[in-house]
Amino acid sequence: MRNVSDRQIIRLVVFFLVLYLCVLVAGILINQLLYATAIINATAAVLMIGYRSLDYFRLRQRKVETRELIFLLVECFCTGIAGYTLLAAHPGAWLIILQYVIFGIHALLLLLFLGFMLLFNMKKLL
Repeated sequence: MRNVSDRQIIRLVVFFLVLYLCVLVAGILINQLLYATAIINATAAVLMIGYRSLDYFRLRQRKVETRELIFLLVECFCTGIAGYTLLAAHPGAWLIILQYVIFGIHALLLLLFLGFMLLFNMKKLL
């Protein structure tokens, strides 16, 4: 039997996966996939940065690990690319491709995290 926090996190990950699928379908149907993916990419990146920052301050760590720093820098990059996509008058092909790649990576990581959560029982995640 899973504890309450594991079930809440699984529900949250499933919610975001459904949200990604809805954004993909809606973006294709209304022919605005680029802007829909930019909005969801920016939202996901800001939420991840916020969570990691709050977790960092909650634990009152003095030392920042290299992998944490790389993760935060990559998410800042994703936020910047999404913002540039939304503000650009005529986004170039490289920007469109990069936006779709980031969208795919975020969705794939959510799927992998869901699989990890369903396969392994955690003692304490949060």
